[in-house]
Amino acid sequence: MQDINHALSVIADKLSLANLSLNTNGQAEIVFGDGLSIYVTRVEPAVAELSFRLPHLDFADPPMMRAMLEANCLGAGTGPGRLGVDADRGECIYSERWEISDLSAARVEAKLASLIQYGVFWRTKGTDLLLSEAEKHRQSDEGDAPLVEQHDEQPMILRV
Repeated sequence: MQDINHALSVIADKLSLANLSLNTNGQAEIVFGDGLSIYVTRVEPAVAELSFRLPHLDFADPPMMRAMLEANCLGAGTGPGRLGVDADRGECIYSERWEISDLSAARVEAKLASLIQYGVFWRTKGTDLLLSEAEKHRQSDEGDAPLVEQHDEQPMILRV
């Protein structure tokens, strides 16, 4: 694959879209049913960030952010992507970074199909799971607890 424009043409052909290209800001939107839109953002000529919003998780509080970090840990719940918060908008998103030059047309199609599956999951069951986990943290007050316990003991220093 040459660059993002080449990958977008493969996606456009696969989805029978007449026109799919980056705007002047280096972004494109692919709209699917049920409110799922995948946003493509050029990071570099052959690197793209593909993402979708998780609207029921917007304006995440600390317990929700903790649940998101736990899902991100080693890709346990997020696979090749990650959950995050757009600081400017307060929106929760799922995103994947694609190294376009490493991909064939068939691989672009397969990665897009996988991303759509993650979109369906995270906008339904995944959101419900995160909401449940965040509520558990809130109920146990763990959401406000430091992730690393503080000790009053002095550190031991060994000199050799």
